[in-house]
This record gives sequence, structure tokens and C-alpha cells, in this order.
Amino acid sequence: MTDERPTPSALLVGLTTTALASFGAAEGSDWAGWEQTGRAPSSGQGNGATTRWHDDAELLASAGVTNVRVVIDWARVHPSAGALHQGALEAERERLGALASVGITPWVALHHASQPGWFVDEGGFLDDKARSRHWPRFVDETAAAVGDLVGGWFPLLDPVGWAAAGHLVGVGPPGRRDPETFAKMVRATWFAWRDAYRQLRGPAPVATAVALAPLHAADATIPARSRARRWDETTWGSLVSALRDGVVSVPGLAIEEVPDLRDSADLVGVIYRGGIDVPATGPLADYPGDARQPWVEGFAETLHRVAEELPDRPLLVAEHGVGTDDDEWRGELLRQTGDQLRVLRGEGVPVVGYFHRCAIDGYEPRSGTTVPWGLFDRDRNPRPSLEAFQGLV
Repeated sequence: MTDERPTPSALLVGLTTTALASFGAAEGSDWAGWEQTGRAPSSGQGNGATTRWHDDAELLASAGVTNVRVVIDWARVHPSAGALHQGALEAERERLGALASVGITPWVALHHASQPGWFVDEGGFLDDKARSRHWPRFVDETAAAVGDLVGGWFPLLDPVGWAAAGHLVGVGPPGRRDPETFAKMVRATWFAWRDAYRQLRGPAPVATAVALAPLHAADATIPARSRARRWDETTWGSLVSALRDGVVSVPGLAIEEVPDLRDSADLVGVIYRGGIDVPATGPLADYPGDARQPWVEGFAETLHRVAEELPDRPLLVAEHGVGTDDDEWRGELLRQTGDQLRVLRGEGVPVVGYFHRCAIDGYEPRSGTTVPWGLFDRDRNPRPSLEAFQGLV
């Protein structure tokens, strides 16, 4: 008799894309309005994927890519309230079909950094009536149009980070700095998640994409420790409360029991960007301050904690990568990540998949086109780090 663990099944490995990166901001979206006021670089046509998606699919397939996350832009599908742009949905089906035709499984996200301006005008996710009227319709129509091509769903990408950008630190639309509204938006995204999961659950798994990180108080003062604890409760706490207990729990708001939130994720998907240092006041910082980010050791620490907080749940790294001109670091990060994934899976941590950010350089909400993230540049030339990604399979 031996104490050897069974060999884990093959790891699902993929790359990410976004609608903003690939196509630029949709006309009428809140992000397009944000750009027009000069508060973000112009996204233009993104990386030109509108006229290149067939070629891009073949490019990725030739590099051995078998899974790609794409974002279907709500503002393109519903350019005005109650108006379905059938042509936009047909184009999305063609795009997903191009991937499927070359052996790439599409994973579809439905909400990223932008949303329809008309939806915001009606109150957006913060308005329970507007959310329950418009969001489920978009989810349902999209699932009906492309669901047979989809290998997995990410209804909401980084909802807490998106809420913080727009309502806590003011670096995204609508540019608020209001902790109370931020808390209400985090609450609202859990109800949006619940509604989407109800509609999407089926043959294709539905995965969260929540940004989690090791959190450290910047010093031993009570204000710093208190703020770190509050941020932990907002990110880690709200995820665990929802999926384990069926409770919407956001600091500053009353706890709400929502039983159908319990177990409302087929895969617990985690976005990892590095450790976070939490000072008593001011912006959050990287932790450790002297480490290259994303902090490699914190990757395993984060996945171990998720496995402990939500035992027996299959885990997925929904996004992980680095924006840098130093492609040697990108390659080294991928190699170290591969080593960690093998160790984690050997230890029994149920990591079933890994999505690297990203496929092809494009537009990024904070940096425009100045910081490269892709394994291919905008001209579709491969970077040396592609070989390290291929070594993950």
C-alpha cells in the first residue's frame, strides 16, 4: 500500500481576450463616454480584431492554444434599451464559430469594464428593477444565440475591482469616490451573478472571476489592520458567504439571505494579480514592495486559501499575467506558475484550469496601448514567452 496521490487529470489551459482590447469601446457604452471626456486613452479599434478574427483564430490554433476567453459586449448587442442588434449577435456567433472551427473552445464573459450607457442612465445594477429587467434579457438572448458553441461562462469579470474603479477610487466610469455606493454596487453584482447563474447553468460550467490576493496591513496600527480586515471581508468574505452560506455580506450593509446563491458556481474562478499592502489611508500598494509583481509566492497562497474556505470545489485561475516590456520576466513567470500548478495539483488542491492574460496586445483600460500584455504583439508576432506558455500544457 502506498500513500501516493492519484495523478490529476489534464489541466485546462487557455488565453484571455476582452472586447475593449480587441475592438475598442462600443458606441453608446459608458466607457466610450469616459474616453470622450478625456479620462482614459482612446481605444479606437482595439487591436483590429474586427477584421481579423478568422486569422487570429488560426494564429492561436497554430500555437497550440485550445481555450480562449472572449467578452461579448452588452452595449453592442443592446445599443439601446429594449433593442436587440441581431447583426451584433450574429457576428459574435461567427467569431466563436471561427474559434471552434480550428479546435479552440470559447469561454464567454458577459460583463467586463463597460456597459451600455442607457443602462447606467436607468440606474444600472444599483437599481434592482433595472437590473432584473435588462441584465437577464441580455444573458438569455446571448445564451440562446451562442450557447451551443460555449465551453464555459464567466458572467462577471472582476466585479469588485470594477465596482471599486467606478465608485471607490474614481478611475473608471462614473468616476465616484463614495464608499457607501461602492458597497451597494458589490451587493448588486452578487444579485446579477445569481440571475445569470440561474439562466446559464447547464452543460457548460459557469465560473466566477473574482480578484483575490494575500492582504497585509502596511503596519501594526489599528487603522491599517482595520482597513485590511474590511477589504478582506469585501473580497474574500463576500465570495465565501455567497457560495458557502447563501448570504450577501458586504461590510457596511445589512446581511441578506439569498439561499439560491449557495453553490451557485460550477467553478470557483480566481483572478490573481499579486499581493496587496493595505495602509491606514491612501491607495493600496503591491506586497511585498520589493518583489516583482505579480508576487509568485502569493499565487499558491491564494489558491490554498480558496481551497480551504470552499473545500471540494473545483478551482480555476480565471486570469493571471503581467503587463511588461520585459518578456523574459513574462516567460519566467509562466515557468514558475507552471511549477506551482503542478505542486498544487499534486497536493490535492483541485485546480482544473488556468487562463493566462492575454493572447494579443490590445487596449487596456488603465494604460491604453502602451503596456504589452500579450503573447503576441499587435502585429501578431509571437513573443519568446509563448514557448513558456506552451510548456504549461
